[in-house]
Amino acid sequence: MIHFQVLIKSLDDIWILSDSINFTKVHFFSSFYFGPSKSVIELVPYSLKHHSFQHWIGHPGLKLYGIRALSASSEMMILRMFKDQLFETPLVYSLFDPSIETVKKSTGLIAEGKYQDFTKLVQDSIIEFKMNPYQSKVIENFCASLNGSQYPITLVHGVFGSGKSYLVTVLIIILYRAFTSDYMLETTRIVLSSMTNVAVDRILLNLLELDFTDFVRVGSIRKIAKPILPFTCQFKSETHDLKELNEMHGAENLSVQDRLDIQKAIKKFQESDNRNLIVESFVIGITCLATNFDVLDGLINKLSKSNGLKMNAATVDSFQGSEKQIIILSTVRTRSSEFLEDPRRINVALTRGKCHLILLVSDSMYPRSNLWKGIMMRCSQPQVKPGVIDTTQLFEMLQD
Repeated sequence: MIHFQVLIKSLDDIWILSDSINFTKVHFFSSFYFGPSKSVIELVPYSLKHHSFQHWIGHPGLKLYGIRALSASSEMMILRMFKDQLFETPLVYSLFDPSIETVKKSTGLIAEGKYQDFTKLVQDSIIEFKMNPYQSKVIENFCASLNGSQYPITLVHGVFGSGKSYLVTVLIIILYRAFTSDYMLETTRIVLSSMTNVAVDRILLNLLELDFTDFVRVGSIRKIAKPILPFTCQFKSETHDLKELNEMHGAENLSVQDRLDIQKAIKKFQESDNRNLIVESFVIGITCLATNFDVLDGLINKLSKSNGLKMNAATVDSFQGSEKQIIILSTVRTRSSEFLEDPRRINVALTRGKCHLILLVSDSMYPRSNLWKGIMMRCSQPQVKPGVIDTTQLFEMLQD
């Protein structure tokens, strides 16, 4: 662990360190927990190969130079969550070791005896949609991977406007045609995901232009493109969804087409036509990390207005350096994970409340964790009231 004095800092920044001002040899570190003062941050080696550099820190006469390279908080969050599912995700082995000798082949999505028909469908579609040689190569490589004989991950990169979104659109149509022709397994479905709403909606709009409508859009209604609204899944209360749509419909700066699209969505929501879209649609469009607490927003706003309380939801990492009178900490786990086994992170989580701390912990998780077993034993001591209670007791206390 390195304590480094800085003026600008945040969690999960990537730092480049060196003992030379010319940075002839560099080591990568990431910011961890804040140090004892506001101008000090703790850095940890980014990977195992940089651990040895820590032994040189503190040697007499050694000067240390650092460059704050970038903020990687979103990426690091994804990697931590991904690490917990390391051995449960089918494509993990391919991501970490793409060599042909060790790649874990997929079982294949093409029905037995249908690969030749599927290949013909692919070639006909390439001609129909006028794919250029580069796009054709991507489609051919991707479709070959569906047979389980090729690398299961396809990476496509190109400058803005090079046709990547249209390429994905055509791939979806090819897969849908193969599915409806019984060339693919019955359980086949597609999740279309991106970090932004615009990227997801761009492809769905392309599909609409090609008269493809077997999709559902999941997300915040106000952030979805207007033509996609009639295909949005109803996942909140009918009153809430319709209220948002009616408010959007009442806006003055809408085009005629936008108003018509919102009217279509209102009619579908009133008749509950979109309730089962998430189950029935071939394509599901959704964004990643659109918000961490969208589910809690409505409840928190309602409680804040009715009780005059100031409430907010946040992650443990984002709450560093902050305190509240009352903290409700949910572990959101039914089994142990690396995140919950980190003593420093848990120390931050347990010390944010000034007066009261309420822990929500699954009784199937903590018996297998020495750290949490100790925490629960501490909560069970007589001087800690009300101590450890189950959900039934909680509901009784709330009613009283």
